[in-house]
Amino acid sequence: MATLDSYFQIKKRKSSVGQEVRGGLVTYLTMAYIVVLNPLILGFTQDVNGKFLGGGEAPNLAAIAATTALVAGILTILMGAVANFPLALATGLGINAFVARIAAGYMPWDQVMGLVVLEGIIITIAVLTGFRVAVFKAVPTQLKIAISVGIGLFIALIGLVDAGFVRRTQSGPVPVELGAGGNLVGWPVVVFIFGLLLIILVCTPNKRCNLNRSSVSNSACCNSRIRIQDWTTIYCSRQSQPKWLEFECASNPKFNICYT
Repeated sequence: MATLDSYFQIKKRKSSVGQEVRGGLVTYLTMAYIVVLNPLILGFTQDVNGKFLGGGEAPNLAAIAATTALVAGILTILMGAVANFPLALATGLGINAFVARIAAGYMPWDQVMGLVVLEGIIITIAVLTGFRVAVFKAVPTQLKIAISVGIGLFIALIGLVDAGFVRRTQSGPVPVELGAGGNLVGWPVVVFIFGLLLIILVCTPNKRCNLNRSSVSNSACCNSRIRIQDWTTIYCSRQSQPKWLEFECASNPKFNICYT
């Protein structure tokens, strides 16, 4: 344990071995879907010569899944052991959908994979030269938020459709309808609702602070009296120390106060 702590600076980063193990397990469960999804996207697509990925006459999903897992495992180990950075790396959904639906229709698979390598080299050069950061900073904050919201809503819609919670309509101005003919049926819907409720349960803080104006302004640890116009029930973090809360309201968009 001492060797792990000295190399990865676990205590210095205010963490523990158990917390890192739990974080790694959660990250794995979050990313493991790509081992199944990547072969489904790439494995059934034929290139311009009618060949499947790997050069065969039939899909080879096992080889694609093994390669996806192997590459993700090696790069994640290198990111942690060499770069000493807690990030996991795996196949991105954007590039595989592009090469499967667009690029493979115009060239053989070996050339498609060559384009992927070139794309990686270009991105690496952009990172090393700082060009990527410059482009990122040049994008307005409102546009970044809008992109994140748009992607989130798109992914949410995909999940709702795949779970059967909503379905495509064959006609009419509304593109989707609730369930099948307005009814929620089937085990996928049950699993979806159970998973959604479970996520809400584990993400909701378990400590409620019904603070009022006087308890905040008269708090012994506060340096100044704070008057809060727009007051609502506040949900505190699970940790009791330090006793500082971050608020957002109309009069003061962001500030910290302490409480007793």
